[in-house]
Amino acid sequence: MGLNHNLDASSVVNAGALSDAQHVAAREWLTVEQSADYLQLSQSSIRSYIRQGRLEARRIAGKRKVLIHRSELLKLLEPARGEDVSSGRVEL
Repeated sequence: MGLNHNLDASSVVNAGALSDAQHVAAREWLTVEQSADYLQLSQSSIRSYIRQGRLEARRIAGKRKVLIHRSELLKLLEPARGEDVSSGRVEL
């Protein structure tokens, strides 16, 4: 997915607004709640994975808010038994 770096009057709505690249980067970091929704788990499970060291997270300096990179969440996923990766089929 490429970003269009050509700006015209219709694409510049607010000089203080985030660029497309900044919006994409911001969506890569999820809160505990968003991470739980993304993986269809409870928030306590996400927090437990963080405490166990199975999930890397970052805290915003001076704040309680914890953010988790989407790629870290994907590392938690394991192939289902009998998964045929080439066809995308799963046999249970």
